[in-house]
Amino acid sequence: AFDTPRDRLLAWGGGHGGYAGNEIYAFDLGTLAWQRVSDPSDPPGVDTPYAPGGGPTSRHTYGYVQYVPPPVDRFCSFGGAGFYITGQTGTEHVDCFDFQTQQWETGRFADTTATNLIGSLAVVDPSTGHVWHHGAMQSWLNELDPTTNTWTKHGDQYNDLYVDIYKSADIDPGRHKLVVVGNGEVLTWDLSLTGTIIGQSLTTTGVTDILSAASPGFVFDPSLGRFVAWKGGTDVYTFDLGTAVWTKWPAASTNTVTPTVPNQNGTFGRFRYSAVHDAFVVVNRTTDNVFVYKLSNDGGVVDAGTIPPYDAGAGADAGLGVDAGSGADAGLGVDAGPGADAGRNDAGSAADSGTNDAGTSADGGWATGADAGADGQSASGTCGCHSSPCLFAGLALLWALHRRRAVP
Repeated sequence: AFDTPRDRLLAWGGGHGGYAGNEIYAFDLGTLAWQRVSDPSDPPGVDTPYAPGGGPTSRHTYGYVQYVPPPVDRFCSFGGAGFYITGQTGTEHVDCFDFQTQQWETGRFADTTATNLIGSLAVVDPSTGHVWHHGAMQSWLNELDPTTNTWTKHGDQYNDLYVDIYKSADIDPGRHKLVVVGNGEVLTWDLSLTGTIIGQSLTTTGVTDILSAASPGFVFDPSLGRFVAWKGGTDVYTFDLGTAVWTKWPAASTNTVTPTVPNQNGTFGRFRYSAVHDAFVVVNRTTDNVFVYKLSNDGGVVDAGTIPPYDAGAGADAGLGVDAGSGADAGLGVDAGPGADAGRNDAGSAADSGTNDAGTSADGGWATGADAGADGQSASGTCGCHSSPCLFAGLALLWALHRRRAVP
């Protein structure tokens, strides 16, 4: 998930036979450092919705954890599945972490009305603040109004599309469409409708090999008015919902760094967009580095007007560019898919803060910060993870590919 007001990537989860800790970690794009936001429950929850101390049990998070912006301002798990340790239990409860009180809330919102929560998808509509939640496999679309704490059921399991557990989703707020991609298909739901909303399978053109990925990185970029996707390597893809066309943008010949290989089960919500830096951040697993990527022109100036503008007023397309000035020490994010191995590493060192800000260089370069600290502590204190000395270890890198693109 991505905490938009604080400009940081949130990492949480594990479950099944992987990781028992339920603490939250955040990678701050302003300081380029990891921080442990909350402490783990000790003892941890085991095959129950909550640990003895009240925190939610560690789980496979798939695509159903999200940051809900103000006035809610909370990180929430919309249901849960794949609990530690057997992976055979789950819950319909909506659990939210309050960043002000530093406490988990188990009754902030009513239970989700979705079914088949393992592999379910939750997305926040930035135009309304509502949360849309679709259960996996044979389920239906549900809508949460956070202001009234009311769920609205928009279908049933007999009429809506089958949604497998290896999908990623986001919303085009201008067109009011929920778009789901992965495992060879693109599915859409028209959120402007009331009552029953049935998904539609969308035929797309262009460079569609991105669709072969399971749960690829997939987010809507409001500055482009397009979706941006990533499945590994240095290439990124943009998707124009208006024309249903995918475009692939390869890295520049000057690029020297390749992001680490995605988790075999998918990227899920670990690929996110930062509006502050107009950049994308991704982390693949606990033992990997953090990578940041930016879309812009050579000089960082958006090249608008070379393609038809986004008809919802969200902006025009831009060239692939650079935003790499410096890196920082950091630990690495949490595995979220089924069979996750989060916390299995023997990470005994945590992240020191870098000294430079992202986006200060325009030469397409990469940089890394100083070596990670070796004191076995996170930014908020000594690691106390249940099954590992510390969850995070490693460096943070900036992935900024420099290329002026010719837009067709």
